Amino acid sequence: MARFLIFIFLGIVACQSPIPFHKTIDIETETPNRFFEAVSKYMVSKQICVITNQAGIGRLLLVPAIEKRKFPTRLHEMLAYYDASLVKIFTPEHGLSAQEEESGNQHKLKFPVIGTYKLKVPDLTREFESCQEIVFDLPDAGIRPFTYRTIMTRSMRAFEKGNFKRKRFWILDVPNPASYLKAQGPITQKKYFSILGEQEIPFFPYYTYGELALKYYYRHKMK
Repeated sequence: MARFLIFIFLGIVACQSPIPFHKTIDIETETPNRFFEAVSKYMVSKQICVITNQAGIGRLLLVPAIEKRKFPTRLHEMLAYYDASLVKIFTPEHGLSAQEEESGNQHKLKFPVIGTYKLKVPDLTREFESCQEIVFDLPDAGIRPFTYRTIMTRSMRAFEKGNFKRKRFWILDVPNPASYLKAQGPITQKKYFSILGEQEIPFFPYYTYGELALKYYYRHKMK
């Protein structure tokens, strides 16, 4: 059975929510190592794929961390520290640096860098076949017409349709910067669904990625 997990960082407390169950893990390490340390037992000897850009853990592919830390500072080095391997990078609109055209990726890395902006669900399902653990980590803009949120829901559908056994889809939740506005604005209609939005939510949805993922999971009766 495919497993979807929501990972929420609050101070030094990380909440891991395997749908439909919930539990809390207390962690006392620095970001970004909290996630890797907390889930290292799931990552051992696994092939890891990440959906990210420079605002998420993808920044660890572009520049090394300045601070001296106990752990390696490059993303693939961090995973290797836990005997895991990074096999694919999936980027949203404007690539890994968030400064490129549509699905372009100018950065040459030792792993495939795949733009998801123009990929459909069947395409993503095929790309996910070589992934054993998939980590989604992208920033939120707080508004409905945002392609990153669509990448999340399309990836969730692709993951489910693949009927992958013993694989997990991790969502690293982030704050919604417009949550103080509460939910307001017109709700999109299905006939207007596009890469800019495929959920019936208000213009200011109020919810975080993790909350919308839970809503999407239950509404579409994912397994």
